[in-house]
Amino acid sequence: MKRLTLLAAMLAIVVMTAMAAPAMAQDNKAARQAQKAAKVEAKAAKAGEKNKMQEMPKTGGVAVDASLLGLGAGALLVGGGLVVRRVTR
Repeated sequence: MKRLTLLAAMLAIVVMTAMAAPAMAQDNKAARQAQKAAKVEAKAAKAGEKNKMQEMPKTGGVAVDASLLGLGAGALLVGGGLVVRRVTR
């Protein structure tokens, strides 16, 4: 039964592939032109976004990455703890 099901599935795939080949081979100029127009429009929109992003003012903040700040804070806590331990002994 498994072999028969597998054979039927393989046959269905072959038939679908044979039927899809002519459809994929068709050349539709209008569809290609629409795709090109969509690409040009997307590029123009992307360029507009880029210009908009360049015009925005800087927000300020810390120029150092947050992970480096966390590392420094952790080092200060550990160092301070070691100093307190030495002083209390």
